[in-house]
Amino acid sequence: PVAGGLGDVPAAEAAVCAALQKVASAEAAWTMEEVNHDGLRCTVSSPALGWLIVRASLHEPIVSIQTESDVAGGTAEICKAMLAAMEGDTAVDSAGLDLAALKEEAAKV
Repeated sequence: PVAGGLGDVPAAEAAVCAALQKVASAEAAWTMEEVNHDGLRCTVSSPALGWLIVRASLHEPIVSIQTESDVAGGTAEICKAMLAAMEGDTAVDSAGLDLAALKEEAAKV
């Protein structure tokens, strides 16, 4: 969820997308896919063997990070990497994002 409401969603989405790009540029196993209408998507080849996509809702003040993995604990690994990139980031902090669900999943590692 985005604390500031629907009007703050674009800035929040940009902050999360920047965090994803930061992780992908630092991790050889994370490969950004072509931009499409579904959101910003990244394939993770190791150790999670999965993917994630960042997308903003058009009707609710939400920016979602959806993950999937073919290995047990893979989604937690993906969330842990994203959380590390987002915590303490000024743009993420000012976007008013609630990171509770991301923290909960990342804690499963």
